[in-house]
Amino acid sequence: MPTPYDRLIKIYSKAKLTNHKKRVLELSITYFTTLRERQREYVISLAKKAEKLNFCTQRINNNEKIFYYGGSFELYNPFLIVEKWKERLSKLNNL
Repeated sequence: MPTPYDRLIKIYSKAKLTNHKKRVLELSITYFTTLRERQREYVISLAKKAEKLNFCTQRINNNEKIFYYGGSFELYNPFLIVEKWKERLSKLNNL
């Protein structure tokens, strides 16, 4: 989950450790973008087997989570916080 990364970013921000904040932002963006892509590919392959590709594609396009067994397992999570991290990183890079 992105919460520990977000807390670490806030700690570095309060301590004014800009280089560490940039490093954590880059690491977290890369990690969660890759994770989201792997989840997306996996869920699409499952949807094709179950003949639910339209449903799956619609949920992914709407940035909605996809659960299995009534929420017991999270198959796809769009991690919307990644966009906020990208904005923060671009602001830091423009300074």
